[in-house]
Amino acid sequence: MHSSTGQAGSVSPSSTVGDRVGDERERARLAALEGYGLLSDVPLAAGSWPELDAVLRLAVQVSGLPNATLNLIDADHQRQLATVGFVGCDSAREHSMCGQHFLSGRPVVVPDATRDPAYAANPWVTGELGDVRLYVSIPLVTADQHVLGTLCAFDSEPGHPDEHLVASLRDVATVVLGLFEQRRAARHSADLARQAQDQQVLAQLAARELETRQELLDAVLGSVAVGIVACDQDGRLTVFNEAAREWHGTEVLDDVPPHEWPRRYDLFDVDGRTPLRLDQVPLMRALEDGHVENIEIVIAPVGGKATRALCFGRALTAPDGTALGAVVAMADVTEERAQQAALSRTQERLALSEARFRSMFEDSPVGIGLSDEHGLFVAANDALCRLLGRSESQIRGSSSLPFTHPDDAGAHRSARTMLADANGAPVHVEKRYVRPSGEIRWVWLSVTRVDGPEGQDWTLAHIQDVTERKQSELELRDSRETLTAVAQVARCAQAGTDPRPVVVSAVRDLVGAGSVALVEPDGDELVVTACEGIDTMGVRTPTGQGTLTGLVFGTGESAFIGDARAFSPASKALSELSNTRAVLCEPVIANGKTVAILLIGWLEPAESLDPRIASLVATLAAETGAALTGAMLRQQLQALATTDPLTGLVNRRGWYERLDALTARVRRTGESLTLAVADLDHFKKYNDTHGHDAGDELLREFAERTTSSLREIDLVARWGGEEFAIALPGSNSDEARIALDRLRRNVPGGQTCSFGLATWDGVEPLAGCLARADEALYRAKVSGRNRISA
Repeated sequence: MHSSTGQAGSVSPSSTVGDRVGDERERARLAALEGYGLLSDVPLAAGSWPELDAVLRLAVQVSGLPNATLNLIDADHQRQLATVGFVGCDSAREHSMCGQHFLSGRPVVVPDATRDPAYAANPWVTGELGDVRLYVSIPLVTADQHVLGTLCAFDSEPGHPDEHLVASLRDVATVVLGLFEQRRAARHSADLARQAQDQQVLAQLAARELETRQELLDAVLGSVAVGIVACDQDGRLTVFNEAAREWHGTEVLDDVPPHEWPRRYDLFDVDGRTPLRLDQVPLMRALEDGHVENIEIVIAPVGGKATRALCFGRALTAPDGTALGAVVAMADVTEERAQQAALSRTQERLALSEARFRSMFEDSPVGIGLSDEHGLFVAANDALCRLLGRSESQIRGSSSLPFTHPDDAGAHRSARTMLADANGAPVHVEKRYVRPSGEIRWVWLSVTRVDGPEGQDWTLAHIQDVTERKQSELELRDSRETLTAVAQVARCAQAGTDPRPVVVSAVRDLVGAGSVALVEPDGDELVVTACEGIDTMGVRTPTGQGTLTGLVFGTGESAFIGDARAFSPASKALSELSNTRAVLCEPVIANGKTVAILLIGWLEPAESLDPRIASLVATLAAETGAALTGAMLRQQLQALATTDPLTGLVNRRGWYERLDALTARVRRTGESLTLAVADLDHFKKYNDTHGHDAGDELLREFAERTTSSLREIDLVARWGGEEFAIALPGSNSDEARIALDRLRRNVPGGQTCSFGLATWDGVEPLAGCLARADEALYRAKVSGRNRISA
C-alpha cells in the first residue's frame, strides 16, 4: 500500500505504457474494459443498478469518509460510473488522481493531497473539480490482472486512515468486481440465448445459479461491518474475509467440522478465558436460530493479539425458501471497550475529587444553588436548604418557582431573560421564598452564567436571606449595600481575580470605619494581605494570644473593644492602626476553620458595637471566607485541568498553554525548537503480563526519569495512553536526538521506547510540526521499535 509522498506520484501513464510491451498491455486492458460493457452505462441512471449503489454506500460506511466513486479509466478519460456524497463528472485522464497510479494495481493512501507534490496541483485538489484532501484509492483488478479503474473514497479534510479501513475497502472492491463479472456473465448468457435456442436450458440453469449467488451477496452486504464469515447449510465455511483471517491468525480451513470451530478458531466468551460452546458460536446460532444481534465474543489466537468482536448475523435463504447457510458480520470493539474501561477509572478518580471539593461547597454559610440549562437545581448547599426550609432531595430536580411567592413569579421568569442579555455579567434579583410552614423569607440573588459539564448554559446563584432588611428603610439600605459588596466579592471569586482589595474597601464603606485590614495566617505569623485607610500591607504579628488578632485567630470568636487604649492585648494591633480607638476583630471562617481576620478601626470610642454593624461585618466575613475558599478551589481546579493525575505531567491542555510561551520565546530569541513524540513499545503486552497497576507504575517512573533527564526549560506532557509529547527549545534535530537517546537508554522496567522528532521551521503551524513528529514515530515503530526517527 502506498502512503507517502513520491511513491504514488512516481507512477504515471506515460511511464507504464512507454514501450511496446506497455502498449500491448494497455490495448489488452482497454479491450477488457470494453468487454465488460460498462462505459455505455456512464453515468448510471438513478436506481438502474441498486446493488452497485448499495456497494458504494457500503464503501462510505466502512471507510467513514463522506465521498466515494467508482472510476472507469479508458484511453483518454476518467469516467465516473457512480458516486456517493458528490455529483460526479468525467475528466481527462491526465487530470485524474487515480490515473497517476492505478496501473500499479496497489492501493494508495494520501493523508493530505495538498501536501503531496504528486497531487497538490491536480484540479481535483485545487478546487477546479474538487477539494480532495484525505484520499484512498483501491484499483479494480480483474482475475486476468486487467485494471479497469478504481474504487476511490475521499474527504475534504486531511486524515490518517488505518490498515483495517484499507482492507475493508479492498473487500468492497472485490464485491464490485463480482458485480461487474455478474453483469458481464448475465449479458453473455443473454447473447448465448439469442445465438442458440438449443442452449436455452443451460442459460436458465446459469441464470438460476446467478440468482442464488446474488441472494448470498445481498445478504452479506446487508450484514457486513468489518470481518465476515459465512457457511453453507451443512456447516462448511464459504466466506472468511481478510479482516476475519487477520483476527483469527489463520486461513479458513474447509474441512473443519462445526464442533471444532471454537477450538480451531480460538473463540472465547467475553472474559477472554472461557472457550465458547458450539451453541454459543454466533455463526452456528445464526444458522440454527435464523438471527443473532449484539453478541460479543473474544478471538484470542495463541501467540496473537486478542480481538473483541461484536457480532451480527442471519440465516440465508433462497427466494423459494431453500436454506443456503448463514453469514455473520463482526465489528472490532477492542479499543472502544478499553476506552470505556479507562473512562470508568477516570470517572472514579473524578468522583473522589468531587467529594473533596463538594465539602467546601456544602460548608459555605451563604446559600448556593447550581441550576442546569432548564433552570432545574442540580445542587444546593446546606445554607440554601435551611433558607428554603427543605431538604436537598426536595430541591434538586426542581426550579425555584415552586418555592417562590406567587406575587414574585414574574421576577423569577424575568431573571433568566436578564441573564441571557447580561453578556456574562451577574444578574441581581430580589424576591420572596415561602417555606413549607408558610413563613416568608426575602432573599437577594446574585446569579451568573457558568459552563455546564458539556458547555451548557448553567447558572450559579448566591442566595442571601434579607428578611430583616425589610424591617426598616435603614436596614434595607444597609442590606443592599452589603449585597452589592457580596456580589463584588463573588464576581472576583468567579472571575478568578483577587477579592481581598474589594473586601476591605466594601467593609470600610459599609460601616464607616477609619481603616480596615485583612489579616491571614502565614506559618506561625499573621500577615496583612489587604488594607485601606492605613498603610500596613505586609506587616506581621505572631499567632499567639499576645495580640488582639492572635487572640481572635486562636478562639475563632469576634472581639470588640470600645476604647483600645484601655485594653492591653490590643496594643500590638493598635500600633498597626494608629489613632484607632474602637476596634472590631472579626474572624473569617470557612469549613469550620478561621482562615483570616477582618481588623476594623474607628477613630472615636464607642460604648458598644451596633448590632447592625455586627451583622454587616459578619455577612461580609462569611462571603470573604467563601471567596477565599473559592479562590483556593479555583487554583486547585485549574491545576487539575492541566495536569495528568497519573504521572503529574501536564496533559494536552497544559501542553498547548505552555507551548505558546515556548513558541514566543524561540520567536524572540531565534532559537531552534524541536518537538518529539515518545511511545513505550509493547505497552499493552506489558499491561497484560504484569497488570494495570504495574503499567501505571511504569508510566509514572518513565515520566519521572524523563523530567529528571531533561532541562527545566524543556516541556514534557502525557499525550495519551503510553504516548508522551516533548518540546526541546534551543535544540536542533541533532541535539534533540542526543537528549532523546539518553531517555531511550533509560526506560524503566526493562522496556523500550520509540521516538519521532521534527524541528519547527518557524512558519508551519505547530500542529503540523507535531504531526511530522508523529509520522516519524510511526516510521520508528515499523522499522523495529526502540529507535529514534526524524
